[in-house]
Amino acid sequence: LTDLPGALGFFHYINKELAGRSGGNPFDNRNTLYSGFGEDRELNDGVHRYTADADAVEYVRLYYTPTGRVTDPVLALHTTYDQLVNARGPFFALQRLAQRAVEARHEAACVNILSMVVHAGQSYLAPYSASKAALANVTKNAANALAKHRIRVNAINCGWMDTPGEDETQRRWHGAGDDWLQKAEAAQPFGTLVKPESVAHLAAYLLGPRSGVMTGALIDFDQNVSGAYPE
Repeated sequence: LTDLPGALGFFHYINKELAGRSGGNPFDNRNTLYSGFGEDRELNDGVHRYTADADAVEYVRLYYTPTGRVTDPVLALHTTYDQLVNARGPFFALQRLAQRAVEARHEAACVNILSMVVHAGQSYLAPYSASKAALANVTKNAANALAKHRIRVNAINCGWMDTPGEDETQRRWHGAGDDWLQKAEAAQPFGTLVKPESVAHLAAYLLGPRSGVMTGALIDFDQNVSGAYPE
């Protein structure tokens, strides 16, 4: 193993993710003997021992399959420099949703969150734009494939949005000051950026019964019309 710290960090992330999902500690190492480290006895004497929570163990038994069988995935992706996580993660999440709904013979609905850059983005957003365009394709194909199971799949193409992540991006990468939001909103047609709560209302509508049979839709949620030329 050439990168022991990196491997330990990765597995710590996996363990933390599973603990968060299962609501407790699913791992029990009280009877585990570790080997291959040279001083195995000293190592085992110094290892902290943990007792697993019964409910967490049951969650992992039901929903986690470490054999690689894709019917029960626990998805943990290393996302650094991997823009395609925008497509890969939702793809597997949608796959699992569909599996559970079909098994239960239950209607279902899914909403993917995209971006207006699916049409075209700034030059420095090319990888991000491509990944969101890929998710748009996933949305269309999934809607078509799952309609026979009464599973609806739609997506929202969000415009420039006021989020904590955008605030950090503006300050860290664009050198923006404390007044960046006020300046940005003043330059918009409706005097504001897209707000998350507004998108949430649309998502709730698409997930609920009032949207009827609507599926395969990619909805632009923005105040700037894609493809329109400036006056």
